[in-house]
Amino acid sequence: MDLVATAYDDGILAVYLQFENGTFQSSTIYDTGNNTGLYSGAVGDFNNDSRIDIIVVNYHSDNIALFLEFGNGSFRSAISYSTELDFGPYSVLVGDFNNDDRLDGVGANNAANSLVLFLHYDFGSFKSK
Repeated sequence: MDLVATAYDDGILAVYLQFENGTFQSSTIYDTGNNTGLYSGAVGDFNNDSRIDIIVVNYHSDNIALFLEFGNGSFRSAISYSTELDFGPYSVLVGDFNNDDRLDGVGANNAANSLVLFLHYDFGSFKSK
């Protein structure tokens, strides 16, 4: 099992791939932008290619970012989806929230006690609701 870690102030995602003996490779760093406030992440297959992708929430940017896997353990640059709200997300969960057999995301805003649902409507794309 591999490991993914976020760095809030730096806006980076660190991916550690695991060797067969249980140790980890050095991290590969993916950037969401300085001071985006990368707070939380989750994994799932968001574009139905049987590869594990990563979704993260960016507190200061009021958005989510999706990292699609290439298939060799590396990821494409982040695709960001804005809420167009003063959202400030703290955490993200994934699931099929509208029963269309596609993974959706939901972001939680702790300060406002609210949720923003990101429905998966196309090949790895989201719209906020």
